[in-house]
Amino acid sequence: QYAEQHIDIRRVYMDRGFFSGKVVNTMDENDWKFIMPATRTSGIKNRLEEADGETIQEYELNGSEKANFNLALREGKDGELKAFATNCGKLEILTHNLFDLYGRRWDIETGYRVQKNKFLPKTTSKNYNVRLFLFLFSELLYNCWMLINVRISIELYGEIQEEKEITAKKFIHCLFEAFDEYG
Repeated sequence: QYAEQHIDIRRVYMDRGFFSGKVVNTMDENDWKFIMPATRTSGIKNRLEEADGETIQEYELNGSEKANFNLALREGKDGELKAFATNCGKLEILTHNLFDLYGRRWDIETGYRVQKNKFLPKTTSKNYNVRLFLFLFSELLYNCWMLINVRISIELYGEIQEEKEITAKKFIHCLFEAFDEYG
């Protein structure tokens, strides 16, 4: 609710760890659209076994807290049906290709990991200002790295590619060389 005061939340993409009636009901109570993989409970396993292919159907989750949502069955890259829980309508699911959008959340997860491991300096300082500066500086470096890769990708291929032309390690190495040479 705090975040909603500052940004417009269109959809919430969650991982399987949030799959519960309480979370689904919280999303509905706040009018937040969501999509997440459904944990394979016995009821969902039955739906997967009975399905002839991709489908979107209503589902009632029975447990400590009951919840209703749309169960969207989608074929994964491995050809196996995957189950997703969502409160988005059928038309929204199909027209916005929510499954592809959900898959893009890995870019965010990977971005956090790369930023933490490659760009965020290690410190033992307990000074808030020092820690904030280092965090914001790492954000700046990460965004510069992404921007350079986008620019190179557009120059080489005419569009943004998933694969990075310059790795984070190479980018940091070039920065150190530039500081050594130019101060």
